[in-house]
Amino acid sequence: MQTKDMDKSIVLNYLKVKGEKWTLMSEIESLYVGVPKKLIGSTMKSLVKRGLVDGCCCGCRGDFVLTDLGLEVTK
Repeated sequence: MQTKDMDKSIVLNYLKVKGEKWTLMSEIESLYVGVPKKLIGSTMKSLVKRGLVDGCCCGCRGDFVLTDLGLEVTK
């Protein structure tokens, strides 16, 4: 499995429901049971690069939040 194969709508919809609250990487990892952490990190890095999510992908807490562009995509 590669980053391109990940269902990104899962995390985008989760962030949409959560709203303005910061989301930890551990919460996102719980959405993808059985998927390696490295792959989840790569997926989040891709979403940040595309401007859909804001946060830190270095392996720390994450503190992810949906951007305005990400919100438009989830409509």
